[in-house]
Amino acid sequence: PKEANEPLSGINNADLIFEYLAESGKPEYTAIFHDKIPAKTSPIKQLGDISIKKLPSFSFCRSSQKTYESKRAANYIFITLNYDISSNFIYENGFYKHFKDTAMDFDTSNAAPVLVSNIIIQFTDNYEGMENVSQLGMGKGLLFCGGKIIDIHWQNDGSSPIKVEDENGNPVQLQNGSTWWVIINKNCPVAYN
Repeated sequence: PKEANEPLSGINNADLIFEYLAESGKPEYTAIFHDKIPAKTSPIKQLGDISIKKLPSFSFCRSSQKTYESKRAANYIFITLNYDISSNFIYENGFYKHFKDTAMDFDTSNAAPVLVSNIIIQFTDNYEGMENVSQLGMGKGLLFCGGKIIDIHWQNDGSSPIKVEDENGNPVQLQNGSTWWVIINKNCPVAYN
């Protein structure tokens, strides 16, 4: 895990990035690297192994335009994490650029903007940060993919990793690339257009 004021070096190599509020009230990030492990010289403090059984399973499509073409457009996303911190995204050229409040986020290993292909927002009743991914329960959420938005439902019944489905009960399809997963209290505002 890394707090928001620490440099996010190597983050563009991550397959899955979780963002949540730490007990301090500041954003914290946990990144999962599968194919491209950051160089040993990277200042990422912790690299550990995680059981694949704890991670959600997704299917991927080459083009989200076909999958979600009839859904609402959403090129600007504003997520209020608490009273003075937000996590924001702008969709351009097939990727979402991440902003901490109004400042564009950069991967300090190569000075490149932080870019992701998919954004999942998980709303929770009993906010526990990163623990919400493995705790039992269910709730609502949002998926942003290819400049579109769909309403989703998540569920963890203990028999398998967390499931993420669309409104019809079908597993969601993600666009190839990395996914940014924001875990927030259900009362946190999310705006998009």
